[in-house]
Amino acid sequence: MTDILEKDAASNRGIETLQKHAANWQLDRLVQILKYCREWNTRARNSHIAMLVVKAVVTTIPAAKLATYQGVPEILAGIAPYAERHFDRLDGMVGNSYLMDYTLFSMGSIHGESKEGYDEWIAGRKYLPPKVVEGRIQIGGSLVVEGKKGRNDDDSSNSDSDVMTIGDSDTESDSE
Repeated sequence: MTDILEKDAASNRGIETLQKHAANWQLDRLVQILKYCREWNTRARNSHIAMLVVKAVVTTIPAAKLATYQGVPEILAGIAPYAERHFDRLDGMVGNSYLMDYTLFSMGSIHGESKEGYDEWIAGRKYLPPKVVEGRIQIGGSLVVEGKKGRNDDDSSNSDSDVMTIGDSDTESDSE
């Protein structure tokens, strides 16, 4: 399967070859391949191939026909939770890449203040870049970093170099 998918990807044909094969699979072979996909999908390393095979099957064979095959609905139900987990992981990686790009861009350039490369990069992106609204950074509608509001400029205990942490920590603080 990997070889078929790699050849299709190299020739920009998508999953056409795999769809042609899926259309000719007998019921027992189809069920066995979907079981393999369920197992492959449990690991991030193999999930891409598993999802492409599932896509080839569900785009080739009508859903009503798949639902009548014994065991197929249960197999597909077993694929769904891992698929959601992989898609959530990929969404997080996309969001983190924007946060990283935004952070690096905000740090400035060693070659001056040229924004040219960043603007070209943003123009070619499929996803929206992070938004900065009132000192807050939002990615995909989720608040990632928020600046301090209501800060008193006369208070010398507050400084611009405050460290903000995002997320939970497993370690205990010694400062208490």
